[in-house]
Amino acid sequence: MQVHQARSTCLPARAVSMHDGGGPMNRWNLERGQGDMFRKTASFFAAAMIAAAGGTPLQAAQDDAGSVRGSVTLEENGDFVSGTVILVVGAGAFALSDGQGRFRIDDVPAGEYEIVAQRDHLTAGRQTVLVEPGRTATADFVLRLSPVQEEVTVTASAGGAETALEAFNAVSTVDAFDVARESAGDLATALAHEPGIAVRGFGPGAARPIIRGFDGDRVLILEDGIRTGDLSGESGDHGVGIETTGAERIEIVRGPATLLYGSNAVGGLVNVVTPHQSYRDALFDGTRAQLSAEAGSANGQAGTNVGMQHAQNGFLYWGGGGLRYTEDYATPEGIVENSATESSNARAGVGWSRDRVFWSAGVTMNDGRYGVPFAGQFHGHHVEEPGAGGDDHHDDHGGEAAIALDWQRRALRVDAGLLGLSNRFVEGLELSFNVIDWGHNELEIEGGSERVGTRYDNRTYIMRAEVDQQQTGRLSGRFGGWARIRDFEAAGVEALAPRTDLAS
Repeated sequence: MQVHQARSTCLPARAVSMHDGGGPMNRWNLERGQGDMFRKTASFFAAAMIAAAGGTPLQAAQDDAGSVRGSVTLEENGDFVSGTVILVVGAGAFALSDGQGRFRIDDVPAGEYEIVAQRDHLTAGRQTVLVEPGRTATADFVLRLSPVQEEVTVTASAGGAETALEAFNAVSTVDAFDVARESAGDLATALAHEPGIAVRGFGPGAARPIIRGFDGDRVLILEDGIRTGDLSGESGDHGVGIETTGAERIEIVRGPATLLYGSNAVGGLVNVVTPHQSYRDALFDGTRAQLSAEAGSANGQAGTNVGMQHAQNGFLYWGGGGLRYTEDYATPEGIVENSATESSNARAGVGWSRDRVFWSAGVTMNDGRYGVPFAGQFHGHHVEEPGAGGDDHHDDHGGEAAIALDWQRRALRVDAGLLGLSNRFVEGLELSFNVIDWGHNELEIEGGSERVGTRYDNRTYIMRAEVDQQQTGRLSGRFGGWARIRDFEAAGVEALAPRTDLAS
């Protein structure tokens, strides 16, 4: 298990040795040990949740706390604005405005604060209020339409929700409108115009962001705060297996906040946030939907994505999916052969939030295929000759084979937690459990036929816990831990990596 503290240091991941006394460890014993580790980790955090829920309240802190309430309206027509993020700067407390544009934030320590109201493509509002013990301060906001986003509220930071201006990290955010404008076919292309971001690519399907010159295993890709489980960090021709067109926003974090996510994030991290993640912050009844369509002429691009979330009586139901297809793209020098891509995705889930407790469960399915231009020049023509004992012999004199990757990703995620606690030390905590199955075939295509050259399978179990420390004056923080079990196997003519069973 790895333990890390956002404001101090991070212990590096440690692989569990697979050898005992010079000989291979029995696989059953290894799996039993991994299971024991997960059970102990789960028991520890379950005990922490019980203790947090039933701990001794800090009555003095409650007596010294007040509340902030208000409303948000649109300047152009006076309509209420729902879904606006209201943030108490310095206290780390926030809420979303409801269907009537109203909000209320309780248990704010007494003092003077700036209150920020922010919603995509509306001007941001800022007010200074004085929170007095046992009293309620009022802050009403009137926002107007604007193509410039003045404030950005991020969640993947050490102090929890805060604006990019107040964050001590280097943070930038790409919202849903920006993603739609780019009409990018992959995550790296969607971020290509962000400062400090470069793109490593072996064609449209196999691209990955580079942050501050770091690539591969030094840049962590997350979906809703959890690792994606793909193999994009292992090789240049392996793509990122998550879809961006249905994202609420994409957060790019550099600096100390990356310590929350382990040593793999030393260069930075990219967190793709899906729309349904907001249910635990402020759930109000109603239906929300997104629909996008895209087309491109240089590569015959066509795609669509739809998503919907419906909330009622504390429950949130969500579902969505999309398709994208591109042909070989054209350049002034001609057509780039074997650069076509296709992908599809679907997701569904249910969550519940009431008072101080929340839980959710969801599944995600991604499938895709993409060509790797010019990769055939680096692959020998594999021919298995009779009587050769099954060994592959390379014939570099034959025609050049095209290389394509056919991939699949399946993910199950369960979350549970507590919010707004009056415990002496803990304000809230969250426990997440993920199972991710990733697999892809490297296909060699020649003469109209294709064969599987190498097969990769990667199953990952991830347990992650985060604890928000109780506000002490203007001092706040977050700490947590995570455990991961990984089972990786490659088989075929280019299976250079050995089978790996890893616990960290």
